[in-house]
Amino acid sequence: MGILTTLKKGGQAILIDNFMYNHHAYNPVNDTGYWRCARRPCRASATTYYNYAALNEKKMSIKRKIFKMF
Repeated sequence: MGILTTLKKGGQAILIDNFMYNHHAYNPVNDTGYWRCARRPCRASATTYYNYAALNEKKMSIKRKIFKMF
């Protein structure tokens, strides 16, 4: 489950599986949001599509996870 929140400076962030992701880009054609891990050395990202969120982790041992939001 993901939780959408607004940051102090007005940006958006999402909490998925106890990890924070900052909003990076939005594609209005297919209503897809792209998110980057909030921690600097972390290279993980997430993609949201309607009420679903998929983690795109850079580690080879972890497979892509899909979560239902809200």
